[in-house]
Amino acid sequence: VPGAFSRDAKEKMNTETPPTSVVPGSSSASPSYGAVAGAAAVGLVAGAALPIVGGVVAGAGCAAAAAYATTRNDETGRAARGVGQGAADAAQAASDFNRKHHVTDKAAAAASSAITQAKEADNQYHIVSTLKNATQEGVSAARDFDEKYKVVDKTKAGLVWTGAKAKELNDTYKVTDTVGAALGAGWAKLQGRYDAPPAPPMSSGGL
Repeated sequence: VPGAFSRDAKEKMNTETPPTSVVPGSSSASPSYGAVAGAAAVGLVAGAALPIVGGVVAGAGCAAAAAYATTRNDETGRAARGVGQGAADAAQAASDFNRKHHVTDKAAAAASSAITQAKEADNQYHIVSTLKNATQEGVSAARDFDEKYKVVDKTKAGLVWTGAKAKELNDTYKVTDTVGAALGAGWAKLQGRYDAPPAPPMSSGGL
């Protein structure tokens, strides 16, 4: 019938995103919902990532600013609408991919299956209780061994004796003073070698 639309044409008109409308002579535009939402989302993420105090507040402010920028009828507005629409398209594509391939459902099912298998293995082999008992037994055995052989006390006493002996040897043989003097002399000799004026070149007349 002349002048009539086909069903496909009507469905296409209903599903297509309306183009951004700009009123001639005005400074504002009417962006699509996807462009505004996408720009706001990008602004929120960018603002929240700022290294300043109050990242959430900054994110909300950037989201509002980005959403407002999509209404401007200039280069900034066109850029904001492009970024926003791109973010919206990417989110929609991810949602479509997940709906088609059931990524979220598969990941949740895999996690649930892993937890169930871990619980079944623990119920069968008592892994958690075995590890807990082994740890407690190890701590108890170490405590009993220390109480029997006084390892901690002997180690502490040995460290005290070693420190006292080292101090006694140093007082007797002046080890610190001797080493310090040797280092000082070596450093002075090294400095003197590099600070000394270079030897004059030999003349060729004496050859």
